[in-house]
Amino acid sequence: MLALEEFNGILQTNSEKQWFEELTHCTQRLGYTDFLFGLKKTANAPLESAIIYSNYDETWRKKYDESGYAFIDPVVEHSFTKVFPIVWREDIYQTVQQKDFFEEASAHGLRSGITLPLHGPGGEIGTFSLSLDNIQSTPQTIRHISDTLPQLMLIKELALGSYLPYLHTPNPLIKTTSELYPLSKKAIEILKWCAIGKTSWEIARICVCTEANINFHLNKARHILGVNSRKAAVVKAYSLGIIDI
Repeated sequence: MLALEEFNGILQTNSEKQWFEELTHCTQRLGYTDFLFGLKKTANAPLESAIIYSNYDETWRKKYDESGYAFIDPVVEHSFTKVFPIVWREDIYQTVQQKDFFEEASAHGLRSGITLPLHGPGGEIGTFSLSLDNIQSTPQTIRHISDTLPQLMLIKELALGSYLPYLHTPNPLIKTTSELYPLSKKAIEILKWCAIGKTSWEIARICVCTEANINFHLNKARHILGVNSRKAAVVKAYSLGIIDI
């Protein structure tokens, strides 16, 4: 357990780096090996816009992002729709995709833990997840989570409140979606047609160009979006707000 004065550090940080170090200190002192703090400015902002601070394994973080696991992970949906914590019990992973995700996360050491939803006063929304170094959930694991939950709730509120000034401070180094994914107007138009099920042949007739030209723009769009298929390009473009349906 932490003494009350040990929480003060997170309220007295002068940089995001120092804030992260203080949060890491607090969570580890409570016995949690790793954590992830993710926050969006608004509920409608795309998942890709979330600010993420984490000491999770980098290989897992990369796999999680590239595979779009945020759209599968049940604790993410819970965080966006609920305000109470959720323990990582095996029964919260209900679909085949979620069960496969759970097994993969477990292989990376993320099997036991808890997630606390983040909801700020200005409509900010996010998730605060903490993991325990356990192969599986046990009565001891659940007891540890229960014993530390009151302090976790306090840390969550302090972490959120102390981070909001950083979240809303303009940062010229942060790029907009259009800067991160510089798709041409032609590519965006083609992705919109793909989204409603049109084939390359049909889109070529609509746009009065060759099918090869359509495929060229689609391949370029896939490369810019960092995905491997047309369907994935449409899904990512939609989630980023680049196209609507």
